Amino acid sequence: MQAYQCSLIGLALDIVGVLLLSVEAIKLDNIRKLRTSFLLPFHDWVKPAKVRFVDSDGSEDTTSSTPDYGCLWWLFTHAGSGAVTVGLLGQFVRHKFPQASAIILQWFDVLATGWKVAIAMLLVILLPSLLIYVGEFWHYSLIWLTGGFISAADFVDRRTPDGTIGLIGVVLALLGFVLQFVGTWVSGPG
Repeated sequence: MQAYQCSLIGLALDIVGVLLLSVEAIKLDNIRKLRTSFLLPFHDWVKPAKVRFVDSDGSEDTTSSTPDYGCLWWLFTHAGSGAVTVGLLGQFVRHKFPQASAIILQWFDVLATGWKVAIAMLLVILLPSLLIYVGEFWHYSLIWLTGGFISAADFVDRRTPDGTIGLIGVVLALLGFVLQFVGTWVSGPG
């Protein structure tokens, strides 16, 4: 392990450890308010709504379907976040590989007109689906992330009264300080 990696891991452990230690000083009511006022409603808002499907025999099946905040909003958020992601990836590729776009344009220029029309139509058909699927990835990542924050807030809420969070914070902070010390010592002169 490189010295800077040791220092970075130590710093990350320090940050988490000190945050957990500070939880002991923060009133638990504030964590509960954050969870109930913001995290839970936001998590419920981003999850897809339940739709009931009824068979001809009268049995019901509840499955997740489109969100309940409207089709246009869903399309805007999914295709919009997908377009931003694809655009940023395009900028990254253009910056890292400046000749790639010139090569693609030269290759496209050599093609016959029929192939150009076919490729253009294929892009018109597939690009919206690609953008929406990339947006759907971000949507489910947001659901997973808010669920993780809720789980972390629940864990902190359950473990703070008995001192477990404070002990975990102290251990992580000590490990972080030791790793930073080792990283600084190894990278020192001599």
